[in-house]
Order: sequence, then C-alpha cells, then structure tokens
Amino acid sequence: MQQQTARPNAQMPSGLPPAGCRSAGTGDLLPDITLPTPSGEHVTLGHYSALRNLVVVLLGANAVDESVAHLLTTLTESRAAMIDEETEVLVVQSGERGEWPAASHPFTMVVDEDAAFHRCVGAVDADGKPAPAVFITDRFREIYHVFRPTDTDWPPSGRDILEWLVFMNIQCPECGAPEW
Repeated sequence: MQQQTARPNAQMPSGLPPAGCRSAGTGDLLPDITLPTPSGEHVTLGHYSALRNLVVVLLGANAVDESVAHLLTTLTESRAAMIDEETEVLVVQSGERGEWPAASHPFTMVVDEDAAFHRCVGAVDADGKPAPAVFITDRFREIYHVFRPTDTDWPPSGRDILEWLVFMNIQCPECGAPEW
C-alpha cells in the first residue's frame, strides 16, 4: 500500500476524505500515513508494522472532552499490560501543533493538522469536524475493532481495549500463538 502523508496546508472541503481514503472498519488496513509530533518530528504508522500492535486514539476537535480524558486515564493505568501485549498507543490530536497543551499521558502524540487523517478513516461528525475514535490494529495494521462515540460502549476503558488485544494476539498465527 502506498504511504500517504497528511499535508498541513491541504485545501480540502471540510468533511470530505482525501482521495483514496474511505471510512475504516473491522478487517480494513489502517492507512500508512506520516504525521508530525508536537515537537516537529515525524511518525509513520508503517514503522510499527510487524513489530507492534497499535491502539490509535483520535482525540477529535474537542480534545478536552471528558470521555476522552477518561479514556486516556484508563489507558495510562493499563499501560504495563499493553506493553505485555506488545502494543503501542498512538494519540492523534487535530488542529495546529501550537494549539495543544503538553500531553499528560505517556503515549506518543502526533498532530493531524488539517484533519486529513480523521477524514481518511471516517472519524468525523455530521458537520465534518474531527470526532474521537479508537482503532485497535494488529502488527500489520489490520483493524480488529473500532470504538466511536456513536457506539453504546463509548468511551472504552483500558480493560475493554486490553481484552481486544488479548483476543487479537490469540488469533495471530504469525505472532507465535499456539495452534489449537
């Protein structure tokens, strides 16, 4: 799959995904894109391929939302267990890099400056603004589960996400899980 780079000054109509993107769901591959960190470094999702499972937390337009803050707290509390499940948590904030306060969690944070990644995976509200979502992927970026605010189980807890990671690792023959 060709790598996509989120462009900070892309002129795309609000609510429309960039070309080649569609709403991502179970069984799809999370796009291999590159996003900047708040300090200006760059993180590529494909960098984790074959190395780590990914939990990608999209904060949406309102990162101070109480449900998202609770989600990040429970993920932080579950961090040791996630490391045991060979999982990296990546937090994606929308907006300009300078708009965001320092992170109060131990996870890698990247910035989706023009919300292109949010639109690419269908994490937008009815008005086309970035919406929160959580994508749980295996080492090959295949999506095993998606949590969205429209779901009855929103926000997920660290335990909910951990249960998906354990299930996913049991299902992974490439990861050394025993054959039944």
